[in-house]
Amino acid sequence: SKNRLARLKQNLDRLGLTADLVQTDLLDYRPAELFDAVLLDAPCSSTGTVRRHPDVPWTKTMADVEKLAALQRRLLA
Repeated sequence: SKNRLARLKQNLDRLGLTADLVQTDLLDYRPAELFDAVLLDAPCSSTGTVRRHPDVPWTKTMADVEKLAALQRRLLA
């Protein structure tokens, strides 16, 4: 999201670091050059937050989790 990207930029500036920041649909993105590293903010199922959000098991189906896992695999490929 734009907010997360702005926070990342602030943190990089605070630490005196530089990076090329790109916000895009990764499945359509074809960079002109290769990157040394990529920080991916992939969509997630929220299943790791059940303790703080006990409603998650009731709002996510196994099909939802499998669909997100497939998307995550495609983004990392």
